[in-house]
Amino acid sequence: MPVGSIPVVTPAADGSVVHVVNTGETLTGIWVSYDEVYGDVSLETIRELNNLTSDIITVGQRLTIIPAGQTEPTQAPTEEAPAEETPEPTEAAEVTEAPPEDEASGAGTICVLAYDDANGSGSRDPGEGPVAGVNFAVNDGTETVGTYITDGVNEPHCFTDLEPGSYQLQWINDDLTPTTPQTDLVEISAGDSVQREFGTAGADSAETVEDSADGPNLPPIVIALVAAGGVILVLGGIGVAVFFFIMRRNQTV
Repeated sequence: MPVGSIPVVTPAADGSVVHVVNTGETLTGIWVSYDEVYGDVSLETIRELNNLTSDIITVGQRLTIIPAGQTEPTQAPTEEAPAEETPEPTEAAEVTEAPPEDEASGAGTICVLAYDDANGSGSRDPGEGPVAGVNFAVNDGTETVGTYITDGVNEPHCFTDLEPGSYQLQWINDDLTPTTPQTDLVEISAGDSVQREFGTAGADSAETVEDSADGPNLPPIVIALVAAGGVILVLGGIGVAVFFFIMRRNQTV
């Protein structure tokens, strides 16, 4: 949906303005539309009013744009089209075909985010932020139509101008372990905006635990002492055997 073309709503009785998210709308587009009509509408303020930690929004979500008690809009949010003149009954009205409505542009959007799944739950929890160095690729089944490497700051990243159809998302990073599926098949229609989040964990965070049946993990110095003690016992045993052999031989002589 073009920026600034999102319809805005009039204030409620208490002066608040609340917008319900529709298909294809983005947080930036909503902010621009309301700022043009009401003025002094800040994108950061919208995030704070709605406790948003990212710009990802969902269809049906209610967003407070202006809290209760604020000033009136600087211009009317909507203008009614002037009534068409009715031709005189005695004159034949000229018949004109209505211009065809603009067809949907056909463009869709897929937004992606890789996050640090600290607790390994497979879902993004508060405090689990974006991860840098993740290489995303979008494939339409024939060729790769977009790639992006995350920087851990400017995410989610959106692949735009995608034709309706099926797309495969995949991310790669040899140093990270997936906590959610590493690929995803996404179906988009004209005007759709789809968000996908992928959980990751550091490859060096997994520890290998030795089986308890293998015995305790002793320090090297202890192992060395035990080995030395075993050698001493063996040598001592040999010495005793030789002593008794010599004594027995002397008795027989």
